[in-house]
Amino acid sequence: MEHQQQQSLLYTSPDRSVILLDIPASISGSSPLRLLSVEPLAAPHILPEPKDPSFVFNQELLDIHNTLREAIVAALDKIRKEHRQDWCLERKTRAIDTHGPLFPLMIHGFKSNLGLLQSPSEEPLDIAEFEAGTSFDITDIYQSIIRNSSQHYHSLNITTTSVGTHNYIIPPRSSFLLAPIQSSIGIWSKYATSIGLFDFILLDPPWPNRSAERCKSAYDTLPNHKDLLLLPLESSLCENGVVGVWVTNKPKWRQFVLQRLFPKWGVEYAGEWIWLKVTKSGEPIFNLESVMRKPYEILLFGRNPLSRKQLSSGGSRGSLPQPRVSRIPQKVIVAVPDLHSRKPCLKDLIKSFMPMNYRACEIFGRHLVEDWFTWGDESIKFNASEHWAPA
Repeated sequence: MEHQQQQSLLYTSPDRSVILLDIPASISGSSPLRLLSVEPLAAPHILPEPKDPSFVFNQELLDIHNTLREAIVAALDKIRKEHRQDWCLERKTRAIDTHGPLFPLMIHGFKSNLGLLQSPSEEPLDIAEFEAGTSFDITDIYQSIIRNSSQHYHSLNITTTSVGTHNYIIPPRSSFLLAPIQSSIGIWSKYATSIGLFDFILLDPPWPNRSAERCKSAYDTLPNHKDLLLLPLESSLCENGVVGVWVTNKPKWRQFVLQRLFPKWGVEYAGEWIWLKVTKSGEPIFNLESVMRKPYEILLFGRNPLSRKQLSSGGSRGSLPQPRVSRIPQKVIVAVPDLHSRKPCLKDLIKSFMPMNYRACEIFGRHLVEDWFTWGDESIKFNASEHWAPA
């Protein structure tokens, strides 16, 4: 029987400014398997709130919220009026080992020791040239560019002396660099240059936060957020290329991205999208007006400004001046959260702002995406076969 792809977009407003999206389906893509998930939240979290209604926990947070509130409320109203079905698809659920078979070793020093033992391969390893299920030693995979050039999902076995052989499911036309960010910048930069640079670079930095600290098994946070300044995106992004950075609701991180990262990378602010987290019945997971926490995260976009030559050739005599940076319109993405820190896959949403056959990279990604490149020391974490089940 032919596989029928799950549709991840459950509702789209006519102007595409409001999206209701199913997160597991957005990640599963065209796979004949389903990504394992956690049960969707049935009711909002109740947070303790100050007794004094005039109390302001963080004025900057409140100011940002005031600029977003109208769009969020309007998006909820629109979906409730026009979408009469569930707010998420039925999920395949199971207790999930968030580290997986390979990654406990890497967390406990395996990755640093291995990095000293081997030199990265000069040429990408195309696993499509090998039979499905071929086993590779971790030293063949680690700190090397790996790709699946085929039009089909490919089974990859990775062997380590300590944990044996484990299977990973590699999407079509995807590629990855499994390595710590700091020690593999040179490998990534060389690859970016070899393919003609990236049109879109997405980052989901593991910002330090209490939620991640409480959920010890979720992921390791950045020891120093200023390390992000080491990423050479300014030389890895093509003309008019776009950078997207997920930020939590701590104003400090928003300021760091806008005031430090974007200027360093040579991009200018181009817009932002809102991911509103809701329960399976469509209620925000926290009270929208909660003083302490907000039920959304923000994706900040930066874009390479047009060159003087592009600006001078872009308009006719007497026309309005062409803007230096092409804006990305605001979008409210409504989705029921899944596993801790798992984000909606943006492939179907970003493509309308990209050229044909665009080149995309996700940094700090924890799963692969068809046609995209993923870089980080957990880049194939959730491609391990035990995170998938038959549809």
